[in-house]
Amino acid sequence: MDHVPQSVSYPIIVFYHIASNNTMAMPSTIQANGFDYVDSRFQFSIFSNDRQHVDLEDMADRIEDLYHRQSLILGNNCTHIATIVTNSRTKFYDQGQKIWSISQDYRILAGK
Repeated sequence: MDHVPQSVSYPIIVFYHIASNNTMAMPSTIQANGFDYVDSRFQFSIFSNDRQHVDLEDMADRIEDLYHRQSLILGNNCTHIATIVTNSRTKFYDQGQKIWSISQDYRILAGK
């Protein structure tokens, strides 16, 4: 999370916690006090050299298949509400080092 050791070779996947906001959904007859939940944002960034561009695209697709609109199992009586990819883009190309990057932003909703 947040960094890669220097001795690791490409391709590399790094994820970042961008933000979390506590919020409350509207009360209902089932839950008179409303539902407390956390709206979190995470970013997955995949880096590769220019010879691995096909692998980079494949890895990005696999991460999206793994998390977008899929159920997550959470502990501590926490209920997973939704995981949605909100943005996927080729973010970075360094011509000198021939490094590509694809970033994907995910919104994860979970609560009690």
